[in-house]
Amino acid sequence: MQPDPALAAVRTYGYLRLALAGLVLLLFAAVALEFRATGDDCLQTSISAYWHTPARAVFVGVLVTMGVCLVALKGNTPGEDIALNFAGMLAPGVAFIPVHDPGTCSSVPIQVSDAGPAVANNMQALFVLGAVALAIGVWSARRAQAGDAHRPAASTGRTCSACSSPSP
Repeated sequence: MQPDPALAAVRTYGYLRLALAGLVLLLFAAVALEFRATGDDCLQTSISAYWHTPARAVFVGVLVTMGVCLVALKGNTPGEDIALNFAGMLAPGVAFIPVHDPGTCSSVPIQVSDAGPAVANNMQALFVLGAVALAIGVWSARRAQAGDAHRPAASTGRTCSACSSPSP
């Protein structure tokens, strides 16, 4: 029996959505463990403040991975698709740029180092990725647009709307 590509696509989409839920759980667990380690009396002022705690690796990893997942998801409308792509592109920026105020508590001493060089490196790498993704998107859209004129129309069997004979 041949594998069904449509079923594989549906399953992949489902796994992607499940992965997003798992990432939320992973971030929640890391933040909860850090909260617990501080004696349950210190909650950071924002989720981004956890960048300055031992939860940093999970925080950064989750946001970058969520960004990729959001870009991979296809919206039901063009507006939703644009919103998903935009959110997906911004998520790594949130991960790479720490909040200015690291908060007042952590389970370990807060090391406020000069994050500038790391932020500069990470954001420049993200901009390179964005430029490459934009170029691929433009190329792909142009290729698809050019290919539409040569593809048979599903309902008429014609190669294009201006053609008078059906395609073979």
